[in-house]
Amino acid sequence: PRPNLIAPANGEPVSPPVFLDWSDVPGAVEYIVWWHGLGQGITYSKWADVSYTSIPSFLLNSNTTYEWWVSGRNDYAIGTQSVKWQFIVPAGSLSSPGVNPNFILEDGSTYQIFETGNK
Repeated sequence: PRPNLIAPANGEPVSPPVFLDWSDVPGAVEYIVWWHGLGQGITYSKWADVSYTSIPSFLLNSNTTYEWWVSGRNDYAIGTQSVKWQFIVPAGSLSSPGVNPNFILEDGSTYQIFETGNK
């Protein structure tokens, strides 16, 4: 089954880092979380072994609306994607624009970038 998104509420303004929360999927061993800025050509993804994660400030830009969604994975396949929700990073909520210097964080979190062709 698809996960149900919990937080942030759809369309909610948030200050980075952004904490994402969704319902557990029975049998899931991990989750893949996707997000991208609307109108931007890059989609980020992150694997999480629990039903929540955060997006660090350096991967976000102020004055931007982001769309996010999640799928669970079991030992056989990646499951159905959740519905897509949005959150807004308001103008002035970051001390500097988002910069992507390194996609492996000290805690071992890995981020992947995919070009979608949208400009």
